[in-house]
Amino acid sequence: MKKTLVTALLALTAALTAGAQSRTEVCTFPSEVLGAEKSCTVYLPDGYDRSQESYPVLYLLHGASGCHTDWTQKGDLRRIADEAIAAGMARPMIVVMPDASGEGPKRTGKHMGYFDVPGWDYERFFFEEFMPAVEKRYRIASDKAHRAVAGLSMGGGGTAVYALHHPELLNRTLLLILADAEENAPISLTAEAIGVLLVYEIIREAGLRLPKAVGGAVSIVAGLIIGDAAVASGLISTPMLTVTAIAVIAGFVVPDLAQSITLLRLAFLLIAGFWGLFGISLLGAAVLFNLCAGESFGFPITAPIAPLYKKGFRDTLTRVSFRKMQSGSFTVEEYHE
Repeated sequence: MKKTLVTALLALTAALTAGAQSRTEVCTFPSEVLGAEKSCTVYLPDGYDRSQESYPVLYLLHGASGCHTDWTQKGDLRRIADEAIAAGMARPMIVVMPDASGEGPKRTGKHMGYFDVPGWDYERFFFEEFMPAVEKRYRIASDKAHRAVAGLSMGGGGTAVYALHHPELLNRTLLLILADAEENAPISLTAEAIGVLLVYEIIREAGLRLPKAVGGAVSIVAGLIIGDAAVASGLISTPMLTVTAIAVIAGFVVPDLAQSITLLRLAFLLIAGFWGLFGISLLGAAVLFNLCAGESFGFPITAPIAPLYKKGFRDTLTRVSFRKMQSGSFTVEEYHE
């Protein structure tokens, strides 16, 4: 009798425990937009099958050459989500992992990606067909405050595009917060950055010309007062002031190059304002070419990388002993042969 009762209790406990666990499942949705079927992996938290409440949803986008199963098979998403929810670091949520892999080798090809391309409108499919179908099938709180998107690599690009193209459907992200902050500023990003840098240079020069006892304190107080007033008046956005301050401080990591970095920073800002990323790449290449052409006491500045000299790598990436350096020494003339 006791053995039967114990067996029944164990069976009941096992059944309850099994129903209490989280789970993942794969489902497929047909698409008229794509003219094909697309699958996804869905993570359902502990308690989903026992309750009737609606859950927030996270759309998790995989990277290039991947598929919707990568998060669970390679990323161990179920275990990580379970532990985060159990520790109170995340609230119970549904995680939807859509598939944007291609049909070619290594899941690449013209039909890979989260974006609209000729003959393959994946973004349109995602918002017009996939999202409504998923949120109808599962108990998802279908409002902007309970819907988010994130991704890795190619999925990160999809996240940024979706957040910018559909702010009415997705929760606010850092990207949108930064964009909103810049929209409220009355001047362009380039003018903001140059203005902040010029004010900083004026404050720094004033501090250098004052007695040492008060110069540093005056510079700090002036920076705090002017920065607070500029942000409060809406003349400068908070993200721009923060980024500029970090850039200025980072310029003093190598004090001997502070003046050169100041001039280069201004040049990069101006060319970025006119030509964007192309201008930054062009000026960066010019600076790199100039470094490669420079010499110090007849020795190339970028040696042994440019010009490439394998013998010179002995003390470049790793530290070797002086004895080995002396046994394998080389001269400046070898670089000019």
